[in-house]
Amino acid sequence: MISESLARRYFPGENALGKHIKVGTAGSERPWTTIVGVVDDVHYSWIEKQDVPTIYGPFRQAPPYYTTIMLRTPGDPLQLISSVREQIAAVDPDLPLYNIKPMDRLITESIIGIAYVAAMTAVLGGIALVLASVGVFGICRIP
Repeated sequence: MISESLARRYFPGENALGKHIKVGTAGSERPWTTIVGVVDDVHYSWIEKQDVPTIYGPFRQAPPYYTTIMLRTPGDPLQLISSVREQIAAVDPDLPLYNIKPMDRLITESIIGIAYVAAMTAVLGGIALVLASVGVFGICRIP
């Protein structure tokens, strides 16, 4: 399956279903694959709303090095950590669980750079306002 932005880029004005694509160079060892579906674009960044051309493949053909699991809870998600650990251990006790955090913390961490830039810009804007006010006051006070 491919994203809409990839379909628009490589198959403009055409139906991408049934077409063949290959990831990599022309001489790549990777096989040609058939497009079986086109899905909506997913925004991977909170800041940039740019569409990223994406190819989705079957999990069993190319398993990732890690998997992210998200849980929606009515209350505090950190209270469910032990229950989730037990359920995952029941499936495979060797799977490690790490980097567990609630979504609000994840969002805060993803925009922390922009927040620092905004704070510095606000401080510099305040300094500029004070300097401009002193300058205007100085001009008005000249007898």
